[in-house]
Amino acid sequence: MHTKKISYLVDGFNLYHSLRKASKQLKSSTKWLDLKRLCISLNHNFRTTVDHWLELENVYYFTAYAHHLSDPGIVQRHKSFISCLEDLGGRDKQVQV
Repeated sequence: MHTKKISYLVDGFNLYHSLRKASKQLKSSTKWLDLKRLCISLNHNFRTTVDHWLELENVYYFTAYAHHLSDPGIVQRHKSFISCLEDLGGRDKQVQV
């Protein structure tokens, strides 16, 4: 079987609001999402033929800090989340912020 590489682009604000909505609907926490594992789990949706496997090449997470909000804890929690994403990326930089 042949392997093709795939990269994902993640919009941080859309992800954040989608997770908040999912958390309310599921009545469960969705705060610490492993983006790398999520993207790997989505690869089967993009397989074009049975002769090709998809391998995750990169996950790019784009965001901005919400300094305009009055709660300084929001920015600190956001920075903690990004730090976790970087740690999960490992030496091969699978998650880039």
